[in-house]
Amino acid sequence: MCEGDKITNIKFSKAGFEKRFGAFFMDQVIISMLLAIIFLPLEIVRGHTTTYPLTMLTFFIAHCLKDIMNGASIGKRLLKLEVRCTDNPNFTPSWDKLIIRNLLTIIWPLEFIVLLVSKRKIGDRLAKTDVYVIPIMNTKE
Repeated sequence: MCEGDKITNIKFSKAGFEKRFGAFFMDQVIISMLLAIIFLPLEIVRGHTTTYPLTMLTFFIAHCLKDIMNGASIGKRLLKLEVRCTDNPNFTPSWDKLIIRNLLTIIWPLEFIVLLVSKRKIGDRLAKTDVYVIPIMNTKE
């Protein structure tokens, strides 16, 4: 059973490949730009060999942590997507499951191919999560 924030009485639908890829691409661009702003001055001053490993480690950590705020990275929020538990989409996964699903970002080409073919990436299978479209709440009764 998945634990975390619960939303009730809402029907969730799984996000398609295009939206998932769009959110991933936006996250890549945002994280890359932030790291460039932070590390480019160090690259210029200290040289490529000393800051490159730190830059790559920071990039990987940022990807692992990108969904821990209510199951949605910036890219997912822009496209109205959230990571939810597969056994009960009313629940947002715990932070450890959200990190586990992103650990395999390091082998993103394989994750991309698996997502393209099976509509669910390896990290989602391990963490028992999936990406869902967040329905717009109707406040009219």
